[in-house]
Amino acid sequence: MSRSHLVKILLNEINKQGIELVYGKKLQSLSEETDGVTVYFEDGTNESGSLLIGADGTNSSTRKAIFPHHHLRYDNTWALYGVASLDKLSEAKDFFNQDANLLFLKDNFGMMVGRSHMNDKINLAWQIVGHKKRKMAKQDFEGKSIDEVKRDFEQLTQEWTYVPELIQKTDVVIPKQIFKIDPLPSWSLGRVALIGDAAHTTSPNAGYGSTFALEDAMYLSLMLKDNDYQDAYFYYEFDRKERATTILESLEYFDFSKGTASGNASVFGLSQDEENYKINWGSSINNG
Repeated sequence: MSRSHLVKILLNEINKQGIELVYGKKLQSLSEETDGVTVYFEDGTNESGSLLIGADGTNSSTRKAIFPHHHLRYDNTWALYGVASLDKLSEAKDFFNQDANLLFLKDNFGMMVGRSHMNDKINLAWQIVGHKKRKMAKQDFEGKSIDEVKRDFEQLTQEWTYVPELIQKTDVVIPKQIFKIDPLPSWSLGRVALIGDAAHTTSPNAGYGSTFALEDAMYLSLMLKDNDYQDAYFYYEFDRKERATTILESLEYFDFSKGTASGNASVFGLSQDEENYKINWGSSINNG
């Protein structure tokens, strides 16, 4: 499921419920009083409420405000994300027109390709992920033009017969080096709570980020419905932390950014054919 479809679903519900949604605000600081929280924005405005929920992702300004000494660190991983249209493909069209994900591995990186919303024009999503201990300079990756990045990866994936055409005809390409936050002392402080990647950064290469955020939001709202905010924040973290820890640990094991290194091929149950490692991964995911 593409992120844009999820956003549309949430926006439709917001409109139905008559909830005000304000754009163009960037949190600068916050202060907590006895009965509420006030947030101050970079445009000079401020807002007050009884509680503040920081749902502002990996680069969370809310987290920086309440835990200023916890900084993001490079996660030894780079990634390239793309979305494409099957209709733009020629020879590769039939190969990628599958219901389940395809996984390709080389010695130092991996690639996953999967269908996304079959009735959409842009309906094919892919990501290439690699492991690199030393962060790349921006001009060598994120700072390159999209055409340069696409040419680089067409060459790197030449041995995967249909992949270079997919990269060449991709509509949107996003290069990114991955950062994460080490475990926080708590997912809340006073009247402020964090959810999703603001609380526990998850590798975007696993597709768990928005899932975690939605689960966190649902569970925290249930706790706030039946408890005062202090108990609600406690139960939210206490009940959710084991799941978050378990998934984060599993992602360290099932890490296709390392390619075929360290026996990864056997971890994913792969066998090598005449040109590459690949797997139809849908059944593996569905079977847990």
